[in-house]
Amino acid sequence: SWFTRRLAQTSFAEGAAALDRGDDDLALSWFNHAIREDGRFAAGYLGRGLAHLRKYEFDAAIADLSEVIRLSDDARGYFLRALCYEGKGDRTREQADRHEA
Repeated sequence: SWFTRRLAQTSFAEGAAALDRGDDDLALSWFNHAIREDGRFAAGYLGRGLAHLRKYEFDAAIADLSEVIRLSDDARGYFLRALCYEGKGDRTREQADRHEA
């Protein structure tokens, strides 16, 4: 519904602000809330994936960024997921995602 989408967007905005302040844990909490409100809200997964990436939690980030790609085919999902694969030393998948981005 419109209301749950708006709640997800508001939670996403709070998460983005927390990321800007460098508070990755608070950002994760807000992005989790956004996803609970609207499980198809790709931006929530994108934000949470970025927060996990910043914490070097590559597997969690890859899962979220794969969901971004599934929901929206967003080039940012491919780019950030490539960074995760780079961090894991998986050059083949990194290059494939960079190409897709």
